[in-house]
Amino acid sequence: MPVGRVQEIEMYPLTFIEFLWATENNTLAQEIIDSSIDKPLDESSHQMALKILGEYLAVGGMPEAVKKWHETKNIDQCLTVLATIIKTYRTDLTNTQKISAQICTTFI
Repeated sequence: MPVGRVQEIEMYPLTFIEFLWATENNTLAQEIIDSSIDKPLDESSHQMALKILGEYLAVGGMPEAVKKWHETKNIDQCLTVLATIIKTYRTDLTNTQKISAQICTTFI
């Protein structure tokens, strides 16, 4: 539980393109942005995009988990970050909204 002042920052999960930028795959991100039905990705870029899409789906888009993935490429460390985020959500909801821990655990 925080002590003192708390500053809230509203954040959202990263999109796949943002995930590419965060993991320094800027060229692939730009190729995807520039692609179209008439100008599809070349085969090697497509295969790389599919590989990284799998990473994105495994890691998710939470910024701290993405940062950890980029630094370590260790899924267990990413899952630890995600577990901490979920625990924080549960604690926050049960403390501020007077929601029972059982309900919170069921839905979050």
